[in-house]
Amino acid sequence: MAELRIPAPLLLMLSSGGLTHVGEAQRTPVQMLESGPAAGAIAAAFFGREDSGGNLLAFDMGGTTAKLSLVDGGEPLTAYSFEAARQRRFIEGSGLPMRISTIELIEIGAGGGSIADVDEIGLLKVGPRSAGSHPGPASYGLGGTEPTVTDADFLLGYLNPEYFAGGEVRVDVEAARSAVERLAAKLGLPATQVAWGIHDIVNENMAGAARVHIAERGRDPRDYALLCTGGAGPVHAGSVARKLGVSRVVCPPSAGVASALGLLVAPARVDRVATVGMRLDLGRMADLEAAFRKLEDEARAVMTDTGLKLENAAIQRLADGRFLGQGFDLVVPLPSGPYEDTPEGRRQLVSAFETAYREKFALTPPGVPVEFLNIRVAVRAPVSGSEVVLQGRPGRGAERALKGARPAYFHEAGGFVSTAVYDRYKLGIDDELTGPAVVEEEGSTLVVGPAATARVASSGNIIMTLSGQ
Repeated sequence: MAELRIPAPLLLMLSSGGLTHVGEAQRTPVQMLESGPAAGAIAAAFFGREDSGGNLLAFDMGGTTAKLSLVDGGEPLTAYSFEAARQRRFIEGSGLPMRISTIELIEIGAGGGSIADVDEIGLLKVGPRSAGSHPGPASYGLGGTEPTVTDADFLLGYLNPEYFAGGEVRVDVEAARSAVERLAAKLGLPATQVAWGIHDIVNENMAGAARVHIAERGRDPRDYALLCTGGAGPVHAGSVARKLGVSRVVCPPSAGVASALGLLVAPARVDRVATVGMRLDLGRMADLEAAFRKLEDEARAVMTDTGLKLENAAIQRLADGRFLGQGFDLVVPLPSGPYEDTPEGRRQLVSAFETAYREKFALTPPGVPVEFLNIRVAVRAPVSGSEVVLQGRPGRGAERALKGARPAYFHEAGGFVSTAVYDRYKLGIDDELTGPAVVEEEGSTLVVGPAATARVASSGNIIMTLSGQ
């Protein structure tokens, strides 16, 4: 970068959704393990802040995996441990434990390259095997022969073979058809029905994983909007939202590469943790305050090395707490301090823990002391140039963006129906359209079902509303 005379510092994304300098990343590279999905969650929070009330299900579907994370109050939820390479998707303890700060999300093997096959009892299954990018789906014409989700989406009319990736990828629709027909012969079903089955099963796989993830956090999906990113996300978002009972879908501009914008709007972030093992009714508040200040000084030193101004930094204090005798702990936010060694000072900390505990478990055990096992600090600072403003182009009526029509399959309509095709780049603020429709741009395609409408918001996002939800 220096040789190219680029003056900007090189910052790297962390799993926590923040940026750091190269030296810190080299010190603990494990902090970057989930950096890609974290950038996607940050981008979703950014794109959806004006059109969702701050509560989002961030849904990102690419070629090999789909990710979903919860955004509450404009901030993605953070976890302080997770498991990599789980052998059983929903069973804790079946993966490798990682004790790092990370954006809380669920990731499943469902993407455009997910392969459809017949399982051991003769039923259609989709994933987790993937064709990847090479050879990729059969429709890519690179030697792939097994049917994938992308192949099914072409046959159902959702994707335009002449405009896939802006027309830069040559699509072999007949290869996709042959792959699906071979699978249909095994199942003894029509090829169109199998293509729809592939599309619907992968949607149910994603919705099922999302239901578990949302329920484990005590949330109701109906209270959220679903924001879709990734090349395949907008194609499948409407169906996934309907399965979850979500009535509103937000599709940002350039959804296929929206995750990359998360790198541009993310703050710098430093997380530090220390063990204290302290009962709040017996421990010295001065010791707790000193431990927090030590962590904050360490975090500030790392932040200084990023070249950012510390006066713009925000510091959050947290603790891993539990009621005495419990075998699990809960990470909770704390008042900013300083903490005084008075009955009122202790009550503030106990109240902070009990409030977070009730939010998760509804009730607190009476008369049981609280203890802190670990304390944490998270320091954030905005990065220069991250003040991006979303603004759509002026609208002139959706009819000006109409490119034509093509048959597309919608199960609720009983089969293939004539479907309007719109150019995303010609849609503007307040332009409205009614399904069935598809909205095309170079990196993704939004599918609007027959029982849905869509409108372009002032932010440039397309807001799709599903009726009957």
